Order: sequence, then structure tokens, then C-alpha cells
Amino acid sequence: MWAGTTTNDTHSCALADSTTLPVSDRTRCPFYGNETTPKDRTWGQIAEYFRQVASHYTNGSFIDENGMVHTAGRHYKFGYWEILNEPSLSREHGLSPDQIISYYDAMVASLGSVAPGGGKFLGSSFASVSAQTVITKIRPFLDPATHDPPSTPVDALSFHMYARCKNNTPAGMEFVFTTTDEHISTLVSIDEARRELRPNAEVHLTESGLFCNEEPGKCNGGNDYPCWYRSFDNLFWIASAGQWLYQYLTFSKAANITSIAQSQILGYPYQYDGLSGEWASGSMVDFTGEPGLNAKYYVELLLLQNVARPFQFVATSAPPDGVYVQGITSSKGNVLVVINKLSRTMSVNLPGTTGKRSFWIEEDNWKSPPTEKPTPSGLVALSPFAVVLIRM
Repeated sequence: MWAGTTTNDTHSCALADSTTLPVSDRTRCPFYGNETTPKDRTWGQIAEYFRQVASHYTNGSFIDENGMVHTAGRHYKFGYWEILNEPSLSREHGLSPDQIISYYDAMVASLGSVAPGGGKFLGSSFASVSAQTVITKIRPFLDPATHDPPSTPVDALSFHMYARCKNNTPAGMEFVFTTTDEHISTLVSIDEARRELRPNAEVHLTESGLFCNEEPGKCNGGNDYPCWYRSFDNLFWIASAGQWLYQYLTFSKAANITSIAQSQILGYPYQYDGLSGEWASGSMVDFTGEPGLNAKYYVELLLLQNVARPFQFVATSAPPDGVYVQGITSSKGNVLVVINKLSRTMSVNLPGTTGKRSFWIEEDNWKSPPTEKPTPSGLVALSPFAVVLIRM
């Protein structure tokens, strides 16, 4: 489907160039050729391929290019069909904004016949979103005038935003809250563009959390797995959990976001399994000892168990610097979320919470469910990066 394809080439899935590295060093997969240039410049061949894949899952079968019927028996209905993922990155397809739009249009036209139940189309999980990305990629994608035909549905916009650390030490992890805040202005610009160009479109943050795989400037860029961190202390996971909850709440307050997905379920360091790594700093699954889940998983579960959508923010007294406090009300009741953004113990006054049920995620339970206990009276001591949810 791509120009320049040969039958026997292989390359590293993490890199764009051909390589003969051993399987034990790099993930291997077929080399598909120049992945910025389709053989069919109208994208028709690729769109037809994915129409067949979709038909396999929605219509129970598909007919291949040779007229052979392949029966699967599956009749799923999908709520969303996302077109592309981080398509501008060189290790993906390196597509231009115009190519992304023309690819999207061809795919929607093709998939429309096999997408039962009114599934929504969204795109295109734009990576490394910045103010410039909004101007050069997101606004053109949302603009009906750039699509062919202009009536092509864009039911939702998807993109990725990650916080960054200075390094994976406790002091270096304080920076993830600062870089989370730095994304707010870009997020607001995205929502403004949506309201102007596609007021009925949804907004989905399909990857969120933090990037803390390397010290800035130390590695060679891209997915440099051999250079990336291979170990993280317990406080790293507590800070990661607090950062994601902080991002979820501050982003939800700043813009009309339909969903926020945390990255990621499973990650592991280079050669953990004898192969290349997979974004170790983002894992919700512990890879350091006995199998289990870490604080990143439990903070999301805690949110789901105690806050329903839609929810409303409640006016909350200003906390001391370095501490986030926010009241929330939903059909599941009223809660107060408290996050220590610093790597040292902080004290905070929380009026009206004495004796209330509270759930704590701290260093000593980084790999187990939150500890439930009555909220103490007086000044409440928050251990480094502690996350507390109080039932009011």
C-alpha cells in the first residue's frame, strides 16, 4: 500500500530506518516502504483495506481483493472510529496537515458503509500539541472548508498531552505539575477553535499523564529505549498518580472535554523481557517484583468510584502553595480532592473534614489500594506527593 515496499525488508518498529539489529535488541516488523507516500495517491487502496478490517468486526465477514469471502461471525457496534494516531511523527507516518485531512476524508467515506449504529468519527490523536499545532494542524482539521467534501463528519477531535519531569528523582518530579499547568493555555485555544469551527464536535484527550523516561538532553531522541530509565522509586509512582488526577481535574475545569484517557496500562524498561522497552514511566502495572498494580491505576479507580460524570466544581478556599485542593459534587456525592505537589511533607487546614471518610495514596501503599481512615483534626499533614480524597 505504500511506495517503495519490498518483500523481505525489516525495520525497527520504533525507528523509521531499516536495520538488521537482532530480535533481542529491537522489536521487528515488516518494512512497509515509504510510509508518507501511498501507492494510490487518493488513499483509496488503504481506505479499502481498513473497510475490510472494519467489516470483519461489524458485518461478520469481508470479501478480499481476490473475491474470497472471509467469515468471522462478529457483529460488534463501536461508538467511535478513530482515524490515525500521531500521524505527524516521523516514526509514525510523518504526514503533512493536508495529507492527514485527505487520508481522514477517504477513510470516513470508506468506513461509513460498515459502521453500524451511528458510530462517531474522530481524529487524529495529534501528538506534542502546542500553540503552533493548534494553528497548523488542529484548526485546519476542524475547518469544514478543508475537507472533501466539506460535509465530511468530524464528530470529535483527539490529541495527546503529557507533562514532563526534570528527572525521575523526587525533586525532579515536582516539575510535572508545572508542565501540566503550561498546557492549559493551549487546551483553551483548542476548545476555542472547536467552538468556532465545529461547535458540536467532542474533544477527547486520548493520551495523558507524564513523560519521564530520560533526563532532558541525555538521550538521542525518539524511543531511545537503551538510554531510558530502567528503575523508579516508590515516590515516583505517587507523584505520577497525583499528576494525572491533577491533570484530569484542571483540564476538565479549563475546557469542555468529553474524555481523558490515562497512559498507559502496561510499560516496562529496556530488555525487561529480553526485547525493547515500552514507555516504562507510564505503566499502571508494576514490573519491579511480584505482579500487581501501582498508584497510577489506583488513583484512576478512586476517581471512578467517587466521582460521576457530569460533575461540578465547588468553590474551595485557596490552599498553601504546593498543595491542590478542589471540591467536587456529582451524583455520587460530594468529595474534596487534596494533592501535595511537592516532594516534602506539607500541612494544610481542611475545615469541616474532621472524622470524614478519607482515602490516602502515599509512598507506603504505592502498590496497593488507597488506605481508608478518618480525616484527622487540625492541620492535616500530607506526606510527599500524597493524594487524598475525602467524602464530605
